[in-house]
Amino acid sequence: SFYERWVPFISLPPQKGASAIGAWVSRTGRWFALGAVTSFIAGIATAIYAAFHFHRFAPYSVLANVASMPLIGLVIMPGALLGVLLLPFGFDFVGWTMMGYGIEGMIAIANYVSAIDGSEGRIASFSGAALLIGTLALLVLTIPATRLRLAGVPAVIIALLLMWNGPRYDVMIDSEGSVVGLRTPHGKLAFHTTKSNRFTVENWLASEGLPPDAVSSLRQQFACDQNGCVGKLTDGTLIAVPKNAAALLEDCGRAALIIANRNIPEACNSAVIDRQTLAATGAIALRRTTTGWEAAPSRSPSADRPWFGRTKAPDVNALSRLNPVQPRKTVPLVPAAELAGDAPGPEAPEEADQ
Repeated sequence: SFYERWVPFISLPPQKGASAIGAWVSRTGRWFALGAVTSFIAGIATAIYAAFHFHRFAPYSVLANVASMPLIGLVIMPGALLGVLLLPFGFDFVGWTMMGYGIEGMIAIANYVSAIDGSEGRIASFSGAALLIGTLALLVLTIPATRLRLAGVPAVIIALLLMWNGPRYDVMIDSEGSVVGLRTPHGKLAFHTTKSNRFTVENWLASEGLPPDAVSSLRQQFACDQNGCVGKLTDGTLIAVPKNAAALLEDCGRAALIIANRNIPEACNSAVIDRQTLAATGAIALRRTTTGWEAAPSRSPSADRPWFGRTKAPDVNALSRLNPVQPRKTVPLVPAAELAGDAPGPEAPEEADQ
């Protein structure tokens, strides 16, 4: 779409009467300009997808690509062609060696650019709605050949607003219950891990728009002892990760949510995420609301897909213990004679069970 509109203006021939050096400089400058524009346009077109899946974008990618263009066009690709042509004669190593030098130079450029401050931008996770609206905006901006394409501008604004206000969960639990992320009063995720799981932690940090080295300062938000760990959400809600039966007995009824990589007895009247729950839902994210916990499981507990590798049948009640129903209060039965006023009865309870 860009080339269709602007290349005729960029690729004008040199002025008449220009010297050979001037014409060569003009052609070289246009070549670099078109390469830079190509990289820039391609980066814009794919930025939202890279941000959605990998939570990152590379603001200096145009610089790296333009610096690498001479090596790609003059060394790497000619070396590849030369290697293929010399292959029947047994001298193809000449082409591959030439190609290898070019690739080493390209890697050196990439390392140099990536070392610049701010070369790796990170963006917090956002919803699929932002991705769909961003895709719609991209199509509307590029496909129409008339001013109708300007209708894509409002879609761009909406997509950016949705990206900026992506979902933020209060608790995140991996599929084994060994890694727990907790939203702290500072708005960041604190981490508790029972085993080394660098991949999960770094992915969760990326979804928060944070670099991998931030994990060292975020582990300190949990208070742990030999029996287990506890943490608090922004509203003071207590989250417990017990390690043994004694801690579990203490946490049931006291903590708003108990997370364990083992099965928790039904008698525990706190909200529970245990091994049985995670077997049905996989990794799960939770948001604290006024009515209880709102869950976003990585797979539906009531459906099945070929790629889930589920060991048990889908369980529609897998999340039933997340918002347990509190036991009803019981009122002693009063004899009919007492209700009729024939005999004095017990005082009426102060609160009626609704």
